[in-house]
Amino acid sequence: MFIQDDYCPDKKLLQELSDKAKWQELAGRFHWWDGWWAGEPRNTWEYIIKMIWEAQGVEGKIAGFEYWCNILESDNQQTNHLGWHRDKDELLKEESGEIVCPMVGTIFYGYPHEIEGGFLEIATEDTFTDVERIRPIYNRVVIMDVSKQHRVTRIYRGTRIGLQINLWLKKPETFRNGDIETTSSY
Repeated sequence: MFIQDDYCPDKKLLQELSDKAKWQELAGRFHWWDGWWAGEPRNTWEYIIKMIWEAQGVEGKIAGFEYWCNILESDNQQTNHLGWHRDKDELLKEESGEIVCPMVGTIFYGYPHEIEGGFLEIATEDTFTDVERIRPIYNRVVIMDVSKQHRVTRIYRGTRIGLQINLWLKKPETFRNGDIETTSSY
């Protein structure tokens, strides 16, 4: 796991990301991008992906990036938390039962949220005997193994907003027909 605070030095970008409406445009859709080596970023979100991952040498080693936004709100019982889950190719799991997970996942907390609760918890074992707990701090990047069970704890006050990015060795079946609309948070 990797965690870095004060990640983005670009004040203009951070100002753009302080607009909640910008994030709401992304919510409810899962997107696919083949990466900067296949084409320039088409939007702010792909620019952020490139900013985080270009120096890591993933070019040519992965098929691309899945990305989406989670907006979790304290005053909505449906969206004040995320239950335990593993990130996976949802369509492949649904159609064949096979579970294929991304190589790695990333969370960027680029919205200046002020919240109580909303911790990212990652189970270190499938027995859930021990968990790592990470606070969703503004301008923080978390890189983690999303094949491990993880969740977001209940939010008691405020709105928690984050950009989720998964790196895939093979493009998931989920995207065989392009980007997808969803009512799910993950």
